[in-house]
Amino acid sequence: MLINLTEEEVSLLLTALEYHGIEWLKYNQVYNKLKSTSNGKYAAGELLFKESGDSDESTKYYNSIPIEQRVFMTDGLQTADGYGQVIGFDDGKLVHTTGPGNFQFGGNVRHATLEEIKKFINAITTTDFIKYR
Repeated sequence: MLINLTEEEVSLLLTALEYHGIEWLKYNQVYNKLKSTSNGKYAAGELLFKESGDSDESTKYYNSIPIEQRVFMTDGLQTADGYGQVIGFDDGKLVHTTGPGNFQFGGNVRHATLEEIKKFINAITTTDFIKYR
C-alpha cells in the first residue's frame, strides 16, 4: 500500500531533499536497481513507521520518540539487522545512508499514515543539516 501524496507534498519533499544535497534522481536510479533485488516485503522508496522494537524495553523507548522521528524511507532491503533506511532519524538527528545496508532498523514496522508522512516531511524541511550514516 503506497500513500498518495498531493503534488504539493511531493514537491515539498523533493525540494527539502535537494536542499540537503540528496539528489532524488540518484536515489531513483538506486531504487530501480534495488527493486530487482529487494528481499523485504516493502519496496524501495516506501515510507515506513517504526512501530516497536524487538523487546518490551525497546518498544517502550520507541513509543517515547516523536512521531516524525519514527518515519523513514526504506531502500527495500531486509537483512538480519533489519530494514534498510535511505533517510530517517537516528538518536534525534536526521541522517541518510551512504549506501545500501549501511543504515538499518531492526524492529517492527508498518506503512506510515498520511499524517505521519506529513510530519516527517515537515521535519525534513525544518532541518538545517542532514548527517551521513
